[in-house]
Amino acid sequence: MQLQGVERDKVVEQGKMDVANITRERISIDKTVAQEEERIKEVREVSEADRQKQVLILEAKAKAQESLVREVKEAQARETASKHRAVELTTLAQA
Repeated sequence: MQLQGVERDKVVEQGKMDVANITRERISIDKTVAQEEERIKEVREVSEADRQKQVLILEAKAKAQESLVREVKEAQARETASKHRAVELTTLAQA
């Protein structure tokens, strides 16, 4: 009778140890999953920030290019106007 009780206690203890081991493994897995989710979140946020940065850089370059083209066109227009004015003054002076 006492042997059966000891055997039963061994089985119960083994069951408790199995449950504790499974719980420990589950906690470890959950922790690993949480860490991976954080890494993924960080990668996504960094990637989004990089994309936004690239968009801002491209917009700034486009504005700078537009401004440069505008200045060049204005300078060309002033040059053309000056040439026409010079021709006009030369023509008037000759008359």
